[in-house]
Parts: sequence; structure tokens; C-alpha cells
Amino acid sequence: MLTHIGGMLGFLATEMRFEYLAPVYARDTITCLVTILEKDETQSRMHCGADFTNQEGFPVLRASFSGFPGQVRLSR
Repeated sequence: MLTHIGGMLGFLATEMRFEYLAPVYARDTITCLVTILEKDETQSRMHCGADFTNQEGFPVLRASFSGFPGQVRLSR
């Protein structure tokens, strides 16, 4: 899911970390919420977090990633 989101944004990830919290089964609906945690405008880098939950709202995956955004403007 993260690589799909990154591909849509043109994000070039240089680091990705995953913490698997619970199993996911066929027919589950997974929701992903990405949050920008830090941005470095001088180097055009971002550090983000992502929380994945199933259809019951239970967390199933926690992730973080860093890298260079595509044509996304890094303004406040």
C-alpha cells in the first residue's frame, strides 16, 4: 500500500520500516493514514508515518518512511 501511495505522489523512498501488529485476512478492508512527521525544506526530504487499520478499526500495521517527495511543495 505504501509503495502505491508513494508512486501516486512521485515519492522516492530512501528508508521504510514496518511493524506488523495483527494478521490480515482475505476480504478484510484496510485503511491507511499517512502523516507527515518532519520536513526538511533545505534538503527537500520528508519523514512520514503510516497507520493501517482493518474494517473494525484495529491497528494491523505501523510504518515509517523517509525520502524525497515529487512535485509536492514543502510549505508550512
